[in-house]
Amino acid sequence: MRLADGFAAPLQVDAALLAGLPRSHVEASDHGRPARWEGVALGELLSKAGAPTGKQLRGAALNLCLRFSAADGYRIVLALAEFEPDFGNAAALLADTRDGKPLNANEGPYRLILPHEQRAGRWIRQLERIDLLDCASAPAAPTARRP
Repeated sequence: MRLADGFAAPLQVDAALLAGLPRSHVEASDHGRPARWEGVALGELLSKAGAPTGKQLRGAALNLCLRFSAADGYRIVLALAEFEPDFGNAAALLADTRDGKPLNANEGPYRLILPHEQRAGRWIRQLERIDLLDCASAPAAPTARRP
């Protein structure tokens, strides 16, 4: 798994790197199934990769978003500010274990857990890559046509 494009210090994430970072856990349900998820807080990795934080997250930096990409091509985008204590302060975990066991091949080796969300639709499985993008410079989506 990599924190790649857009980061000041791109980062290859592996078990050795995670072993050197503080571990966290959350209790959260995945499609109605309660579980204990363990891993590293996303903020730890973002900081290590050089993403703007604290007082750096102002002005144009508020247009930054994170694109999470899975092995199967599934992608989600979240604003960087969602995870900053002065803004959204949302908890996010890069999980590598569930209920004390390594994630299975269908989920892992890494999964993004967003315990504050009511649905697990953005809990991306088999996470392979995180990119930091300027969402303000992205082209607008085509306008949906109504029948």
